[in-house]
Amino acid sequence: LKQVNHPHIIRLYGACSQDGPLLLIVEYAKYGSLRGFLRDSRKVGPGYVGSEGNRTSGTLDHVDERALTMGDLISFAWQISRGMQYLAEMKLVHRDLAARNILVAEGRKMKISDFGLSRDVYEEDSYVKKSKGRIPVKWMAIESLFDHIYTTQSDVWSFGVLLWEIVTLGGNPYPGIPPERLFNLLKTGHRMDRPDNCSEEMYRLMLQCWKQEPDKRPKFADISQDLEKMMVKSRDYLDLAASTPLDSLLYDDGLSE
Repeated sequence: LKQVNHPHIIRLYGACSQDGPLLLIVEYAKYGSLRGFLRDSRKVGPGYVGSEGNRTSGTLDHVDERALTMGDLISFAWQISRGMQYLAEMKLVHRDLAARNILVAEGRKMKISDFGLSRDVYEEDSYVKKSKGRIPVKWMAIESLFDHIYTTQSDVWSFGVLLWEIVTLGGNPYPGIPPERLFNLLKTGHRMDRPDNCSEEMYRLMLQCWKQEPDKRPKFADISQDLEKMMVKSRDYLDLAASTPLDSLLYDDGLSE
């Protein structure tokens, strides 16, 4: 994993296991997990915006660094999709993609982390889990839940759940539904409803990620393109005092060249 090098993936600098537990030396992420960052933004009040992108209150002169616009949220999702696109190209399956495993660095840069469940699938396109243990049921694709099969396309399903987390500012997926009930619900086609502040365009992307057949889900390259288009549309609403400018993000990721 030290060979993994992308602006939206946490850097692993080294590891030490001498005379004790395994310790990892990783890149510093100033704001901690995305889940916590999103939930903290709720405390700011009405600085958050609805699906049309307009801020309900606040000014550019004084904005809490936790205040988020819809443009910010789309930017977060896009950055993560770029990191996942890179992992897919590297033939790495994450297997636990969720807001709790995304770190937020200086400049609100998203960093995919926690590769404790990741697997190299270079020799084949899927990984079959044979061992038992606790699993993140509400983020898992149908084929992972029922057949223990993990692929890049099962990561796409998890990304759809992550989108829902982002739009709801760190909400718990499938609210009110215990994990044991989720198995049958998913099998019968149940999917999460569109959040009140979520655009139709974003919700369509979520539903595409949650297609029952893995091959019918979009690739991360397609997801990145869709989110980039949404991000450009929301550009006029970006709070440049509180977020990383769009041009900077595109340049850092090599898309402006």
